[in-house]
Amino acid sequence: MRRCLSFTVAALALATTSNSATADPAKSAAFGRTFMRGFTRCAVRLGRDHVKKYVLATGNDTLTKDELAGVFVRPCIEAEGPGAHLEMKGLQLKGMFAESLIARDHGSWPPLNPAELRPIDWSVPEPKLVDPRSGKPLEPAVIKLVQALHELAVAQSKVGQLGECVVRANPAGAVTVLNTTMDDPAELSALKALTPVIASCIKAGEIASFNRTDLRSAIALSYYRLANADAQAAR
Repeated sequence: MRRCLSFTVAALALATTSNSATADPAKSAAFGRTFMRGFTRCAVRLGRDHVKKYVLATGNDTLTKDELAGVFVRPCIEAEGPGAHLEMKGLQLKGMFAESLIARDHGSWPPLNPAELRPIDWSVPEPKLVDPRSGKPLEPAVIKLVQALHELAVAQSKVGQLGECVVRANPAGAVTVLNTTMDDPAELSALKALTPVIASCIKAGEIASFNRTDLRSAIALSYYRLANADAQAAR
């Protein structure tokens, strides 16, 4: 069975939690990001082709159940220990996957001339509120969940567009950000250097809120997709 990514990504891939980290929200978030970096490196090592397809998938692109299993590799999730699970935003997860793919395949971010590349497709399919097997409407509780996931996907797509705008306006500045360690003071300094570009890319009322990790992830995902524009066009 093939599934729409806008639903599957939000449902399956959304920071890791651990009993040792949940007492302090800031420590919990940092712990989640640390684990996710390990998870994405592991998943890329064991299922690189599935992960690449997942990262490049846009709009109505779909992955099969088996392909998704090749992305969310159980041994990589369980490496944290019994009960480990994923609760990361799809945008953040794809951004971390993009960084892990670049590290594995190239070692560094390749040069980019965005002016020659077509815009990334950030469209989000409308949610399906009918059971495809029975043709009947989904249960109210399920509809509420699907609509909430759709709203999250739309919000993330707007942050993605912001990331693409930043990459197109200043590819070198984007690489400077991505060459820093996540959560390191150098990352914040690199993002602050891009403040004028970020401000010019934000459309009034378009983006409600985003955090540092969201922006880094959007930059990483956008850079990776633009660097693989030929692969996207071939799909």
